[in-house]
Amino acid sequence: MKFSITKITHRIISRYIYSLLIIFIIATLSYLFLFLYKNFYQAIIQTKETIILKEKVAKEIININEFNKVIDKLNQKVTLPKITSNLNNPFD
Repeated sequence: MKFSITKITHRIISRYIYSLLIIFIIATLSYLFLFLYKNFYQAIIQTKETIILKEKVAKEIININEFNKVIDKLNQKVTLPKITSNLNNPFD
């Protein structure tokens, strides 16, 4: 059995280095575009959506003090009065 071993020449080394360099550049550019998409483009889109929704939803200014008063009155209706311990026991 004879094994043929190819000699490593400068041409073969440069071909592998060239291929690895191309793959590294493509991976770096892919990561750069992904970073820009997640951190800049999506943030801009979200702010535009927020502005659009703000125009559609909040056309009236709500008085917070009156709102809190209404909520307090509703809570008072819901809560039961506390039973004091001064009641006589009917079973004694």
